[in-house]
Amino acid sequence: MTAEEDIEPRKGFFSGQLDSFVGPGATKAELVLQFGASFLIGIGCLLVFHETNPNASCKQNIIVAFIGIDMIGGVVTNSTSAAKRWYHRPGQGFREHMAFITFHALQIGTVAWQYVEGDTEKWLYFGLVYGILLVFSAIVLTVPLYLQRPVAMSLVAAVIPESMSQRMPQTPGLEWFLPLLFLKLLVSHLTIETPFCPSSRWIKEKKM
Repeated sequence: MTAEEDIEPRKGFFSGQLDSFVGPGATKAELVLQFGASFLIGIGCLLVFHETNPNASCKQNIIVAFIGIDMIGGVVTNSTSAAKRWYHRPGQGFREHMAFITFHALQIGTVAWQYVEGDTEKWLYFGLVYGILLVFSAIVLTVPLYLQRPVAMSLVAAVIPESMSQRMPQTPGLEWFLPLLFLKLLVSHLTIETPFCPSSRWIKEKKM
């Protein structure tokens, strides 16, 4: 992957933290899309949960809202050119990407222990989802580059019907969680793309 410019995080705590999260050089349009979609669609996820669980506690609703915002934000943010430049910069290889993936045990564990009934089912849900995520991520990272995107999309497509299957421990109202989790990590984050800038000559030529 080649970038049109080498952009480093800005100086300063808040701006530096933002750049390290969304990628240095993110445009205003990218930022508005990331935070706007995260909030609006994340609240939509909460409403779906509330329809199925009208008697859920305030704590459960708050957690679902945060998870929904995190999943949507991750799908959008990781697919931007700024994030692609940043997360696939030189020095970011298999180990670094897998470290990012393993961190998501937190979200999977939260869903398992807050919304799955039964101790055995909680562990089963966590083990299945986390194990499949790690295996699928390793596959995406090791296939030939030209096959990376279709393989990632195929694996996400395989997750969607399984997330609705009765074989999986049930998470009523959170059926959107697994498809969004795998879309965020396998497709938006792991796949390598050319990170075009708004001023890209190629983009200008395509508009002509």
